[in-house]
Amino acid sequence: MFFSSKKKKPAVDDNAALQKRLADTIQYMKQTSENLEKRVEHLNRLRDDCRLKGQKCLKSGDKVAAKNQLIYMRKYEKEIQSLYGKRMNLETQVMALQSTAVDREVLNAMRMGRDVMRTVSYHHQEFARNYIIPAWYGISCDYVTLSLHYLGY
Repeated sequence: MFFSSKKKKPAVDDNAALQKRLADTIQYMKQTSENLEKRVEHLNRLRDDCRLKGQKCLKSGDKVAAKNQLIYMRKYEKEIQSLYGKRMNLETQVMALQSTAVDREVLNAMRMGRDVMRTVSYHHQEFARNYIIPAWYGISCDYVTLSLHYLGY
């Protein structure tokens, strides 16, 4: 039940649907990364405001308020670092998904090439069997085709 050895199939089997889902996921992750960047910019402004308020408090002699502003500033810096890490993870996943999409396209192209090569090879073998080999030996094509058929080729 919980630890079954059967692996689940992916929810999407259709190639076009999978490509659309992949593109949508990449787009969503990029949008999330941009939102994180906006949040970082906002926190940077808040951090700078705290620094300025703390400097004003020090000049006016209020050390307790300056210390509180320093605590807020450090809290904002910690949150900014956390957001940078999250953004880096998102961008790493986006690159991995894009790499997967490229690998998928290359694999599909290679499959198409393999199928074409098989078709060409089959037709080439048929042509050689029916026309080239008999011409070397001066045999008519119909005789060779019939004899190869009876031999099991």
